[in-house]
Parts: sequence; structure tokens; C-alpha cells
Amino acid sequence: MSTEALSTEAPINAQIEDADVEELVAMVWESVIGEPVYQTGPEGDRSGWLVGTVDVAGPWPGEIAILAPTALADHLAVVLFALDADQVTEADRTDALGELTNMTGGNLKALVEGSNQLGLPEVSQLTTGWDEAVKGRTVLVEMWFSAAGHSFSVRITQPG
Repeated sequence: MSTEALSTEAPINAQIEDADVEELVAMVWESVIGEPVYQTGPEGDRSGWLVGTVDVAGPWPGEIAILAPTALADHLAVVLFALDADQVTEADRTDALGELTNMTGGNLKALVEGSNQLGLPEVSQLTTGWDEAVKGRTVLVEMWFSAAGHSFSVRITQPG
């Protein structure tokens, strides 16, 4: 069943401001990793990166995605699960990025009116280009950040 079919309200188009996204992403990530988060420019080489996505259902059928290098996902696992760097497994890094995707998505969905609900986060390896991953969707916001010495991107899209 599609997320759009779950809502009886007419779909809305979101108007999301970059400044609001920047503030919420910094708040969530800084509270988790205990380090500052800065807005930055796009990273060139993205081979081996992970993508965390979470769907939003309701009057705004959107998707929030986070693109992060494996090294950042490893750092998140160390912080979230109190692990030593050499203890991080693939499952740990996937769980850590999924948790940050969920936390970030939950805060960002609040920027859109209506009774929207968050789906479960999914994490996968980037297999196509980051730009090809949005086919059939409208990008509302795409921003790049730096945290713990690594770049990551937050993208908010909706159908269309």
C-alpha cells in the first residue's frame, strides 16, 4: 500500500525553508554526536556511501534522505552504542544511520502542516548516483553539512 493511500486528506505541497532545515539538522546531530555541525558544499567522491531514507505519510507524502560516508556512520555507531571504533560492524553502522535518519526526519516533518506520520527508516548502500535517486520526485531542499570531519547531505523530496 502506498503512503499516499493512507491519508484521507488532500496532498499538500510543502514550503520548507533552508534556514529551518539547517537549524533542525544542527540541533539533532549536535545533540547526538556532541560536536558542532556546519553547513558546507557538496562532496565529490561518494563511492561506498550509505543512504538513510524515511517516508512521510499523510497530507504531505514526502521523503527525507541522508547521504553519509561509511566513516561517518561508523562514528555515529561509536557515539550511539558506546563502541570502540574497531568494534563497529556493518549492522551497527546501518542501525546508527537509520536512527539519525529517523530522528532527523521526525524533526523535519514538523515543518510541514498536517497530521503527517513517519515510516520506518531504511538504510542502503548508494548504488546509483545521488542525483539519479530522485527520479519522479521534486527536490524541496538539499543541503550539505559537515560533522565530525565528514560531509553528509540531507535531501527532502515530494512526489512530482
